[in-house]
Amino acid sequence: MARRAARLVVAALLFAMPVTAHAEAVMVEPRVTAPDDAVLSQDAAELFWCASTLYWLMTDAYDSGDLAQAQDFEAMAGRFATAATDAATGQGYDLEAIGAIGAGYDQQALDDLADPASFNRIALCISRDAAREALPAEPAVIP
Repeated sequence: MARRAARLVVAALLFAMPVTAHAEAVMVEPRVTAPDDAVLSQDAAELFWCASTLYWLMTDAYDSGDLAQAQDFEAMAGRFATAATDAATGQGYDLEAIGAIGAGYDQQALDDLADPASFNRIALCISRDAAREALPAEPAVIP
């Protein structure tokens, strides 16, 4: 329960920070490795880690009754999960393998959330999502 409360406090602080502050967060050396000997690009590995971490923050927010924050985390986790699936599919993984990889990242993210150093990486996930959301869905066509 104390770990959940600590994660929610950090999550609330992350959402209170302006996006530029997230971008200035210092990322520690990534500890993201693909489970089960999967060989993923660093970008795909980060997408999986962000999706899993935001999923756990979403469940904590729902459990604590913070519906608005839970919905924010749920939307971000979904976008990262879609991007991670697309990246892994592009690297030749089928959906069964992607499910196994995702399950491994779910456990890794849960373990990483116990380490305060992961909070900088969470801030970067949120910044990355905010930057992506600020871009138009399709490039503008100039006649």
